[in-house]
Amino acid sequence: MLRITADADARQLILAGSLSGIWVDTLEDSWRTATTRHAPRQVSIDLTDVTFVDTRGKHLLQKIHRAGGGLCAAGMNAALIQEIHDGIPS
Repeated sequence: MLRITADADARQLILAGSLSGIWVDTLEDSWRTATTRHAPRQVSIDLTDVTFVDTRGKHLLQKIHRAGGGLCAAGMNAALIQEIHDGIPS
């Protein structure tokens, strides 16, 4: 399960739970909706409370990063962001 909460102006999507399976598609839909209101570089994804990310989820996060979207996290998920910045092997 994944909970996605948008801040008041939909510039940040706050995730909690598992970014896997059908939830990857749900995040992509939410991100695309947010980017219709703002440029991709103005939308960030907060991964602090994410407990698991599967391969598809990592590739989506990389796609968001490449489009200019921000990724932020505290704690253990900071390593995931570094992995995304460094590039995930295809």
